[in-house]
Amino acid sequence: MSEVFISAPKFQEKLSRTGKVVSIIDSAQIAQAQGKSIVELLQAQAGLQSVGARSAWGANQELYMRGSNTGQVLILVDGFPLNDPSHISQVFDWNLLDLSQVSRIEVLKGGQSTLYGSDAMAGVINIVTHKNSNKKLEAYASISAGNLGYFSPSFSIQNKWKSNVVALSGSLLKANGFSAADVANGEADGFQREQFRFAWTSFLTNRLEFNTQVNWSQYTGNLDAGPFTDDLDYTSKAHAVSVNGQLKYVGKLSDYYLRFFSDFSKRRFQDDSTYVPINAYNSYYFAEYSGLSQGLEMYAKSKIRDLFQLVYGTEYRWQHTAQSDFYYGFGYGFSSPEIKPELAKQSIWATYLTLQKEWAKFGIEIGGRINKQSTFGTFSTYSINPYLKLNTNWKLFGNLNAGFKVPSLYQLFSAYGNENLLPEKSKTTELGVQFKKGTDFFRAVWFNQELKDGIGFQSKNEAPYGQYYNIAAQKSSGLEIEASTKIKSVKFSGNYTYLVGSTELKENGVWNKKDFLVRRPTNQLTIQANVPLFQKISTNLTYQFVDKRIDLVYDDATFTTVQKDLNSYHWMDVSFSYQVHPKARINLLFKNVLNQKITELYGYSGVPVMGQVGVVVSQ
Repeated sequence: MSEVFISAPKFQEKLSRTGKVVSIIDSAQIAQAQGKSIVELLQAQAGLQSVGARSAWGANQELYMRGSNTGQVLILVDGFPLNDPSHISQVFDWNLLDLSQVSRIEVLKGGQSTLYGSDAMAGVINIVTHKNSNKKLEAYASISAGNLGYFSPSFSIQNKWKSNVVALSGSLLKANGFSAADVANGEADGFQREQFRFAWTSFLTNRLEFNTQVNWSQYTGNLDAGPFTDDLDYTSKAHAVSVNGQLKYVGKLSDYYLRFFSDFSKRRFQDDSTYVPINAYNSYYFAEYSGLSQGLEMYAKSKIRDLFQLVYGTEYRWQHTAQSDFYYGFGYGFSSPEIKPELAKQSIWATYLTLQKEWAKFGIEIGGRINKQSTFGTFSTYSINPYLKLNTNWKLFGNLNAGFKVPSLYQLFSAYGNENLLPEKSKTTELGVQFKKGTDFFRAVWFNQELKDGIGFQSKNEAPYGQYYNIAAQKSSGLEIEASTKIKSVKFSGNYTYLVGSTELKENGVWNKKDFLVRRPTNQLTIQANVPLFQKISTNLTYQFVDKRIDLVYDDATFTTVQKDLNSYHWMDVSFSYQVHPKARINLLFKNVLNQKITELYGYSGVPVMGQVGVVVSQ
């Protein structure tokens, strides 16, 4: 355990020196997952539901952690925040990310707002890209293909000379796909994505290091008009560009970091008039959303005479968005009020401090954060994380965290916006036990999350016929159990999540309570096995049971939101890996081998039986 390091706590740290709940998807697991997406791997983790991971390519993908709402989990790429200010929940589009550029994924559960601020109220997922190695020249290329018109090549090359390392990587994914809407003989909704990444690291001195990277990605996809409703000419386009950099100084007792990031994203939706579905509200629709998110951060990690370890820093983030749309149908046209970036903007300044101390058997981390946001002022959050090592194998731990999420620019400044909105606030409590000995691992965690001042939409009888208010509350609690072992040469791992919760929305002064969490199952079980068949051939099997769920759907006939049951299902995928040469590998992947009818969203279809073959060659 002490040999495992994580970088999500803003610096490299031994996993054994924390009482936080951390799961790692390592490079070996990612190598076996050629042909999968990042959200497909996250779906197999305890406490996570990736709604859309098993739907059509280009579908909207929502990530829930321990029952939290979408947008309440912060996504990091190499420690830099990644979000889209133009989205209602400020979430980044998972369709723009590619697994082939990733070497490791770190999942931190529980409130992480003390170190990472807004959006980290339920947890943090840190996506770590391929990093520098000691080789002067390193390169790999892969290509995979399968049914449904699936085709995906990728490459990466890295060169090291003197004190510099430069890396370039890229990937393409094309798929004819299948109908996103659950209709018989529906149009196949295709998808195509391109992605490139450039990274440069310069070791200026033996103590001073500078690194920067540029990520560019775009995709085009076909959409459908709604549940059980095909559409032949509805398309989406999106692209994103991110630039970030870091200057790191390693001192004798302190390490110092200076960081910057800039993320730009644009999404465009167009529903042409050559095909108009039955019961359509309009015959033509065009919408464009763009957002810019930028930030500066300075922080340090310091040791005080080997007694304490401190992480302290300050950061400033700002963002803006531009949004417009146009509807035309059946003799009339309509545009929503345009959102302009000079008005739809916000900033937040924060300073934070965490203190960590470890004795022989006991350790604790305490932290606090002060935030000042441009529309509603100053507020604070805290975290307390003690842990007790019973012996070399067993550990008890607990966590108490306060988290927050600032309103999105759409919730503040759109036609339905409310500039008097306050941040959503949460409190998370965890109690757990963990065992680690050799290849044997076990962890059980009880968790409870409470959300107040949640932002909800309330209808009105006058224009604009609705507005956002702090009128929502949510509670979720449950149990996570994770275990892994190795019997001879066979590796087994599994996890089980039990989740219950409720949501309340205040309408006309009356609290309306729903004793369930939308699209989130009460029970979820995952079992994985890695079996070496022969000297050079191995197989990996993933089985998952997803319990029944409830979706909420707007009913055009009654003009109300109604509940729809989503059936439980059993998912299984099987992969084979054949190491034909020390530098060449052939992979086979079969998805949904049980041929289950999978419904993640009411009225939309899931992945059918699918097979893929891939080749990976490395230098």
